[in-house]
Amino acid sequence: MQTLSACNEAVIRSKTEAELFSNICEVITHSGGYRMAWVGTVQHDINKSILPVAKSGFEDGYLESANLTWAEYARGQGPGGLAIRNLQPAIIRDVQTDERFAPWREQATSRGYASVIGLPLIEEGVAFGVLLIYASENDAFDSDEVSLLVRLSDNLAFGVTAIRNRLERRTTEQALKASEESLRETQHITHLGSWVWSKQTSEMRWSDEIFLIFGFLPVSIKR
Repeated sequence: MQTLSACNEAVIRSKTEAELFSNICEVITHSGGYRMAWVGTVQHDINKSILPVAKSGFEDGYLESANLTWAEYARGQGPGGLAIRNLQPAIIRDVQTDERFAPWREQATSRGYASVIGLPLIEEGVAFGVLLIYASENDAFDSDEVSLLVRLSDNLAFGVTAIRNRLERRTTEQALKASEESLRETQHITHLGSWVWSKQTSEMRWSDEIFLIFGFLPVSIKR
């Protein structure tokens, strides 16, 4: 629960996706005691790649040669690809014996990874990323731990969605402000004004340029 609480704090204080991903990975390895953790985002390229965007713990170049994908072929049968496609946790309880993990077995074993869990990051029923956590013990993810990590990944996905929505609102507001400024400048240059009448409130509003054209203040006028 301490790890979950620390992750929730990271969700609250992080300002960007990159910062949030990095903070979560650090909490998982530092507070959770896992060997390694990383976040990958879903790519919609021809290879259906999984792009690593944050990591923490003992990685030692593992991701550089992992060649991860969420496609159906062999390299998409690991915990990352399975979690993304099936929208549910995917667990490798023993990297030495689970054939689905064969493409990464040698590299994982040399770094002390014994078991792995992949947790999808979901928004509106679609996975946009995956959280991978590596343990140094076999069968490290019991039902209680899986439940906790699912809550953690759900909170992470919620945090990412909140950041994206906030950024989208800010971008929209900035675009609207720029558009209004451009309209005012155009009206000033062309000596044209504008007015808007609200059918709901019977209220009329005038642009600043109307004052210069007709000689009265651009105030709200009710019929």
